[in-house]
Amino acid sequence: HDYVPFPRPGTVVGTFLDTVLSLLPELPPHWRHFSHYFLLLSGVCKLGTTEKAFLLSRRTVSRCVDFFLQEDSPLKDSHKKIYRMGDKLTQPHYTHLADLVADLWSARGR
Repeated sequence: HDYVPFPRPGTVVGTFLDTVLSLLPELPPHWRHFSHYFLLLSGVCKLGTTEKAFLLSRRTVSRCVDFFLQEDSPLKDSHKKIYRMGDKLTQPHYTHLADLVADLWSARGR
C-alpha cells in the first residue's frame, strides 16, 4: 500500500482529532472500554458537515472497518501481531463504531 500522509490540520480541534485517530491501533487491548472512544468520534461526526468532511479526509471509514475486521482485513499488516478482542462470555460493543461508519458513509457523496 502506498502511504499518503494526511494534510496538517489547520485548527487545534483538528490536531486533537488526528491524535485521537492515531490511537485507533492501540485500542484492541482495551476492548472492554473502547466504546467510549467511538462514542467521542461519533459525537464529533454528528456536529456537522465540516466535522464529517474532516473525518472523511482522514479515511476514518476504512480505518474503522480495518479495525473491526482485524485479522480478516485486507489492509492488515502481516508483520503486526493481532490482539484478539472479546472472551468466552463478553464481546466488544461495536454500536458507536457502527454509528460512526454509517454516518460517515451516508455523508461521503455530499
